[in-house]
Amino acid sequence: MSQDVDTSRKGYAIFVEKIADWDRYLTDYLPTAGDTIEAHDGTILVGNPDPGVIEGKWEHNMNVVVEFPSVADAKNWYNDPDYEAVRPIRIEACEYANAIITPAFSPEDLPG
Repeated sequence: MSQDVDTSRKGYAIFVEKIADWDRYLTDYLPTAGDTIEAHDGTILVGNPDPGVIEGKWEHNMNVVVEFPSVADAKNWYNDPDYEAVRPIRIEACEYANAIITPAFSPEDLPG
């Protein structure tokens, strides 16, 4: 099922990053990013720099999951001009910054 078709499922923005400049991330990025998330009815569900690793290697130092009412809402937030203005700060403050937007799980999404 396409992410763009089903508006009944929640949307999630998921970030896996390695932050190099914590001061810049916390001071210049996070307050404005948080405001934009709230403006789009988003909720930060996970924001943890030190998760308990139970399998494999985990060298990232920031993991964030943001829930939105739908995938469309998550995309609207990500493309909001106010968020676009601070997004480069997050990227510049990180050694690497990976992000995805995905719908909530549905068995119908699985292949087969």
